[in-house]
Amino acid sequence: MSYRVISKRLWEQIGKRISPRRLCQMVNEVAARAKDSKALQQEYQPQWSGYLQVDDKNLNVQGTQRKSLVGVDRTGDSMHYTLLTEPTQEHYTGFLECIVTELQYPLRGITTDFDPLFLAAVRRVLPGVPHQGCLWHAKELIKALMEYTQTERTYLQLQGKTQRWREALVDHKRYYNTEPMENAEAKLRDVEAQYAHKQAFLRAIMTMLYAPHRRRSTAHWHKLKKQYGTSYPRVVAWIETMWELLLAHHRDPQLAKTNAQAENFNKQLKRRFKTIEGFQSAQTAANYLNLVCGYLRCKPYTDCRGPRKVYNGKAPLELCHVHLHHHEWIKHVVYNA
Repeated sequence: MSYRVISKRLWEQIGKRISPRRLCQMVNEVAARAKDSKALQQEYQPQWSGYLQVDDKNLNVQGTQRKSLVGVDRTGDSMHYTLLTEPTQEHYTGFLECIVTELQYPLRGITTDFDPLFLAAVRRVLPGVPHQGCLWHAKELIKALMEYTQTERTYLQLQGKTQRWREALVDHKRYYNTEPMENAEAKLRDVEAQYAHKQAFLRAIMTMLYAPHRRRSTAHWHKLKKQYGTSYPRVVAWIETMWELLLAHHRDPQLAKTNAQAENFNKQLKRRFKTIEGFQSAQTAANYLNLVCGYLRCKPYTDCRGPRKVYNGKAPLELCHVHLHHHEWIKHVVYNA
């Protein structure tokens, strides 16, 4: 919700006029007193699980792209976050070093995507720590290597085109020259065969990656290489290069197979940053980041499902054995609130 909308709602509901500009100033004044991740760690001493997920995403600040880096514990607690003016290897390495040394995170395993900056940072800062590559990102990279999306798009376009031809002929809307339709149907059959082949290969790869044991994954892979290796050499080469990274979850079943929690948290930040008309400076944006992240760490879950349903009613910090006497988040997150 933008400041303009908030200003309008305040006038409609309580009859008080506060300009969008003044609302922005008020939020900035509060955000300037928000505690950062280090201050919250020192004050509340959360007991994290040790299984970390990290993600990066571009955020728009003053019309300039900034990189948001977040680290999320398996409990869902976003235990560290920062905005980068320029994504460099030193920044990514420093981000992980801060988590391990300054926040004293009890690291037992980490899940990242395949960004070279993250991969190099993990090798440098966390040698020997189980490192899982996100299997969702792996799937997307494999689809790009095998040109899956292009084939899918062509198949759907041809399918729609031939369907329209059939309908036109039945409805006598076109002259009964069936040659164009027959050509389209022949091309559709060829593309359909390619699409089905790629679908089968992709399904088999994901079955192999999600297999519960290394022995089963290895057996699957030997069969896949024999059946599909000559058709998709780039995919085979990439999987063999990333083999240990893709199957690190076999070393520790507690290790997350995707970095979905960190990515979803970053998506929440992106939505909230979009609603703000603008920031006066990079520091104002960083202050707002501390405020929003602190709020989300103190906000109880309400819509968890499946095994995580037991989390409903508890805030991420509470799942890290922090006793919050109340859920008035601003008193936990802002100095002198």
